[in-house]
Amino acid sequence: MPRVFLEHWGGRRTFSCEKCGTYLSNRQEVVSTRFSGKPNW
Repeated sequence: MPRVFLEHWGGRRTFSCEKCGTYLSNRQEVVSTRFSGKPNW
């Protein structure tokens, strides 16, 4: 079974998954907070 290694960049404000709590990014690394994952057409 493969192992997944996640790196936590820290910071006071972080973004994580609402469902499972997986760390995604910190505020300094986020380009846009309005990203929805849907096509833009």
